[in-house]
Amino acid sequence: ARGECSFNSPVTVWSALEYWSKQNVNLAGTSTIPDHVLLSLGASARLLPNTVFSAEVTNLLNTAYEWWGGYQAPGARFLVTAKANFR
Repeated sequence: ARGECSFNSPVTVWSALEYWSKQNVNLAGTSTIPDHVLLSLGASARLLPNTVFSAEVTNLLNTAYEWWGGYQAPGARFLVTAKANFR
């Protein structure tokens, strides 16, 4: 689920809550990856014409989980981006 809020300003704030259910690693189901919840928060702003700056923290709670059996997913991450539109 994702929620987004635009204030009466050039700033937009959002949050996301992801639930991943238990997954089988093999067809027999003898090896599984447990379920987990991920929380993310972010904001974006138009500070210059045709330009959007944003910052986001993914896996805010630093949940330890695996993408696949034996492959550990990264912990909390911070991402900063700038997007420009040239027409």
